[in-house]
Amino acid sequence: DGGRHDGGEEAMVLHERELMEGVTERTVEALRRLSREGRLSREHKRRLLTDVIEHHQEGESASEVEIAYELLVMRFVRPDGEDPAKEDELLEDFADQCKVLAKKLY
Repeated sequence: DGGRHDGGEEAMVLHERELMEGVTERTVEALRRLSREGRLSREHKRRLLTDVIEHHQEGESASEVEIAYELLVMRFVRPDGEDPAKEDELLEDFADQCKVLAKKLY
């Protein structure tokens, strides 16, 4: 096959990657916060939380929203939560991505 892979194989690799510790819990909290603050609709929050739950029930290591949180937010905030202004700024990008992912789910 000349070393080429189809999109299905690449998607599978994406979902098999290991997440940083605490990503799932922080993703769920971020989704709740964004919904509470009106930056994410309740419907989008529901779709994304359901996706996280389904991935864990099926034994998959990560949903797309968890990967997005890890890449867009978690890697840039201090573990002690010492810089809430920076996290708030990062959550704006995450909220935009959440809307895109939620629309893809259904």
